[in-house]
Amino acid sequence: MTTFVLVHGAWHSGNHLEPVAEHIRSFGHEVFLPTLRGNGKNDDKSTGLEEAVTSLLKFIDKQGLSDFVLVGHSYAGMVITAVADRIPHLIRRLIYWNAFVPVNGESLNDLVPPEFLTLWKEALKPDGSVLLPYSIWRERFINDATSRDGVEYL
Repeated sequence: MTTFVLVHGAWHSGNHLEPVAEHIRSFGHEVFLPTLRGNGKNDDKSTGLEEAVTSLLKFIDKQGLSDFVLVGHSYAGMVITAVADRIPHLIRRLIYWNAFVPVNGESLNDLVPPEFLTLWKEALKPDGSVLLPYSIWRERFINDATSRDGVEYL
């Protein structure tokens, strides 16, 4: 069977992908749900992409994973792209699940409409987190989830 590593997007953690993991496991596959650095309840909210990438690389190494499918949802497209650049020999396949798909040299800011950059600056909190109004978050960032899913996101 296949091993999957499902990587969550911004504003939530690995455990939010458990319903998807349960479905995949029902077919006999192994599924891991790491939480990227910066998304744990007590993590520093000013954590950037490099720290998120490093945390996933450490998770993969600690689990001793190879020949696995790496799945990134939303923001995690940025993360899995960087991870694949660093350990391509360990990854069987990349899957971008409703995710950002950067090409070499692109940042997330290059892939979003300009008004998002203004929105993020206005929503930035002193602890480094970004708190968006729920309606904007729901309609512009995670419209593939139910409203119930959004209640517990970080």
